[in-house]
Amino acid sequence: MSRLHENPENQPLNDVSIINAMIRDGISFQIKPVEKWFDTGNVDGLNKARKEIPDSFHILDKIEESIYIYDDFVVKFFADQNLSDKRVFRAGILK
Repeated sequence: MSRLHENPENQPLNDVSIINAMIRDGISFQIKPVEKWFDTGNVDGLNKARKEIPDSFHILDKIEESIYIYDDFVVKFFADQNLSDKRVFRAGILK
């Protein structure tokens, strides 16, 4: 595949760049029509999506972290490596 994926700090890198690279590299994929689309890339769009898509959990949004809840585990991403390290350390203490 093209070298686009090798630089995650590349700000202009986006889904369109990757799709174009896939086409150039001869990678096949299928396009599936979507009947309803929610643009969650901004606060207003995210709030509209949340009103229409019910969920079973309530989370306080935080600018510096993201949380993803699955059936049997939770994944959290932190913008600050130091905060992440402290959480891992604390988890070790709490077992």
